[in-house]
Amino acid sequence: MIELAVTERDTLIGICGKHLENPLQWPTIARINKLKNPNLILPGERLLIPAHMLKGVPSEGIITFLKGDVRILSHGDVTWNSARLNQTIAENKRIKTGPDGVVEITLKNGTSILQKQDTELAIVSIREKGGIYDLSRLFLKVGRIITNIRRATGKENRFEIDTPSAVAVARGTGFRSAADDKATSRFEVLDGRIGVEALKQTIDVGGGEGTLVRKGEAPQPARKLPEAPILLDRKPIYKNLPLKLQFQGSGEVASIRAILARDKDLKDIVKEEVMARSVPFEIAAIADGIYFLQSTAIDADGVEGLPQQTTAITVRTNPLPPFIQTPSDKGEYGGKKVDLSWLKGS
Repeated sequence: MIELAVTERDTLIGICGKHLENPLQWPTIARINKLKNPNLILPGERLLIPAHMLKGVPSEGIITFLKGDVRILSHGDVTWNSARLNQTIAENKRIKTGPDGVVEITLKNGTSILQKQDTELAIVSIREKGGIYDLSRLFLKVGRIITNIRRATGKENRFEIDTPSAVAVARGTGFRSAADDKATSRFEVLDGRIGVEALKQTIDVGGGEGTLVRKGEAPQPARKLPEAPILLDRKPIYKNLPLKLQFQGSGEVASIRAILARDKDLKDIVKEEVMARSVPFEIAAIADGIYFLQSTAIDADGVEGLPQQTTAITVRTNPLPPFIQTPSDKGEYGGKKVDLSWLKGS
């Protein structure tokens, strides 16, 4: 709530026209403030107005990670332009990623949206209201995003994701959203809670739960997310190509998503694939180095589970060079002959 002081010649309708997103909500303000006569307010009176009803000031985000084919369409334009790292993202922008595209947008309040491959997302509204309320509205047409909402002390945060079949509303949480080409939406909560609404029916989905919404249907009851699959036969060093990683999932698992990336945050992806539970995750060619692996289980309805803890794996398909044992690199050698020996490389 914010508090406004009534000044001379103020009217309730005038105040609401100046400060509210929807001035026609003046009866609601009258009811909140228990005004006996909404047509008569006096100078010096103080009115309470819910922050979420305020007009708000447009805010923005910034692209903090970018890889592959990512394009942006501004309101009124007809041409998609290539996105740039550190580019400002404001309201009325559409962002589309290609098969190799990944982009992270970080809002001013610290909330991050990681947009995965083959995804189209619209930034409908990003608003700050009264300095105490942040409102963000997105429309996910198709694809997958991962949202991590940062909670600021003393501020409310309403984050809304619309899809072709449902609306998810979150306050301070981390969750995944997905929409497919059949207008089926899936929401999986990693922590916190969200409300999912369709056909005027709303369900509550808590941490470790998910739901599915088909177009024209109410949300399915919240279900427990599948348990993370187990990486079998983990090796300290993977020395052979193709790299094959086998996972084991529980009984309800229909398929497994595996991600191999160069970074712990799993943004700089080497390969991401969804495969049947019995099929190994295979990479034909990869440079030597340390990579980060994560997997999730997916049930028969496509609802994805909690992620396996990110695992660092070492790939070394080329042997290390031998180490010189003698002569030592300290000292000088004269004469016509020097004995050389090496320690075996690995």
